Amino acid sequence: MFRSLVLGSVAFLCAAVLATAAAASSDSATSPSGAFSISVTYPDVIVAGTTATASEQLTNNTATPKTFTVSNTLSGSNGKTLTHTQVVTVAAFTQTFSKKANASDVGSYTLTFTADDRSETATALAHYSVVKR
Repeated sequence: MFRSLVLGSVAFLCAAVLATAAAASSDSATSPSGAFSISVTYPDVIVAGTTATASEQLTNNTATPKTFTVSNTLSGSNGKTLTHTQVVTVAAFTQTFSKKANASDVGSYTLTFTADDRSETATALAHYSVVKR
């Protein structure tokens, strides 16, 4: 699973591949000045064998496009951690990613989504579990 996450990280949502169509939750954060905000939508529980979908959004609340460093860090109950970082210049940016969760993915995960514009940072967290059928 962790190897496939690294390969899927081109979309910078690599850390969220375990999200699914189950009951979804979300977390959001705004930079201290309100200049930008981020959000993550994800499920609380994923059943192995189902297709998982996650979404992340970065919104620039200023009048001009800004450059951001966006990072995803996935920490699993198996002790492994993966991080993917990307630099984007945007006014608003949304990405989704879907992947089938496997039985070998059973466990608990924390996704940390961070955006930084070189002067301030916002961080949103997603906690979810992959369970057997």
